[in-house]
Amino acid sequence: MIVDGYWRKELSSSRLKLNLWSFFNQVIQTKRFEHSINKEILFSAVVIRKIIEDDKIARAEIRQNKMKEPGFELVKYRVPIRTYPFIGDELWISHKVSVEDYDNESAQEIKLDLDILCNKIIHSYIWSIVYLGKKTYGVGFASDKEKVEKLYLLKMSDWIDTLQFCINEANV
Repeated sequence: MIVDGYWRKELSSSRLKLNLWSFFNQVIQTKRFEHSINKEILFSAVVIRKIIEDDKIARAEIRQNKMKEPGFELVKYRVPIRTYPFIGDELWISHKVSVEDYDNESAQEIKLDLDILCNKIIHSYIWSIVYLGKKTYGVGFASDKEKVEKLYLLKMSDWIDTLQFCINEANV
């Protein structure tokens, strides 16, 4: 799948759209722009996860046949992300990010493997665009299991950089 140029084009399209919609969303914050940003993040996470899964299967086949492995590094890529511990009431948690439910003072900068991050994005229960003033800063999310443990914050710029890495990696 990774050598299929269509997926690289899809990731390029998602990267471009996220750049544009993030910019326009600074000027006009509408549900349409939020929906478009959400859709592109989710879609690109699914594409990347599929690429990684296909690469793992291909590598297993290559090893079994004692062939030389390609220098594909996508499976080792790590994405910077912030985590915020949950401090809210477990009985009243909603599907959207409520800032009061998470401890900003105890936030941690970590790096997640790309395949793990994609799974967390795809299986998120809590999902919300995060703004810094009027600027689209990123997306906050947590799975159903982790929603009362921590919230993840992925900066838009880091996701766009990740997409660019995946596009470049697919070029080899």
